[in-house]
Amino acid sequence: TVTQALTITVAPAATTTAIAASAPTVTTGQSETYTATVTAPVAPGGTVDFADGTTPIATCQNVALTASAPYTASCTLSYGSTGTHSVTASYAGDASTAASTSTATTVTVTATIVPLAITTTSVPGATVGTAYPTTTLAATGGVTPETWSVTAGTLPPGLSLDATTGALTGTPTTGGTYAFTVGVTDSEPTPVTVTQALTITVAPAATTTA
Repeated sequence: TVTQALTITVAPAATTTAIAASAPTVTTGQSETYTATVTAPVAPGGTVDFADGTTPIATCQNVALTASAPYTASCTLSYGSTGTHSVTASYAGDASTAASTSTATTVTVTATIVPLAITTTSVPGATVGTAYPTTTLAATGGVTPETWSVTAGTLPPGLSLDATTGALTGTPTTGGTYAFTVGVTDSEPTPVTVTQALTITVAPAATTTA
């Protein structure tokens, strides 16, 4: 009987790591979640490190994978300033699976948008035959440019609303009280419209009797 010592080296299985962002664009202070998915022929047991460019994300190092497929690890954070971030996920590997790194996913951080609001809550009265006092409706917040419109009711005959500037102009031709609602729509990716009810009372023109 003779013997021979032998050695078999078993290489770890190859893996691929992919990364996805919960949204391609977020505002400052808004949460963003990056999810890494590691694919391998056997269950991967290593951890995942997330990096922003070449800088490790301190709160997202050595993140454990889920125990069952799909094998994922997540990193949730928010940004305090505007800018663009290219984030990658690196799987560290273990005895049975090799390390791998994802391609970068890019996220753009924009400034927080102040909610759109109409600040004009009343407008001057008018008189038949007299040019309407200089009046421009005003709004705050949102994303410019903005578009104004009358969404309900009617303006006094002879007056009009400039869709671009929000100016009320013209010369009233008919007396009475006119209730109407104005709306302003901004230019956010999903435009927002807000409205405000207003009233203009048009007094009859003055007369003289001789």
